[in-house]
Amino acid sequence: MPFTTPTSIEPLPVVISWRQGESAASYLLRATSRNQVSLAWLRHAAGVPEGRALRASDSPLLAWLTSTDRHRLMDAFAAPGRWNGRPSVVMNGQTILRSTAIRSALKPQLCPLCVREAGYCQLM
Repeated sequence: MPFTTPTSIEPLPVVISWRQGESAASYLLRATSRNQVSLAWLRHAAGVPEGRALRASDSPLLAWLTSTDRHRLMDAFAAPGRWNGRPSVVMNGQTILRSTAIRSALKPQLCPLCVREAGYCQLM
């Protein structure tokens, strides 16, 4: 999907690597933290409307801003899908038939133990 890069914004200078099983939210939080900008700045730079959760469809521009692979970022988001005509959720290439099996993108939850032990939030 083509996208237009902003003319007055450059990609973040510090590029970070993905950690095994990391969620998109965790990756973006770590990237913004390492670059000393806020997630609100990244959302604004990517043109994400205030109050809306980040989505897989935001991946092309978010990936450009963070200098990461857009497909990797896209796969780390939960995206709506269909399976046998029923609504489902697709995450990391896996189809989940019940959206209640994952946490709401609008109400993300952090596991303090995961953050303390792994240093990042794992994909749920």
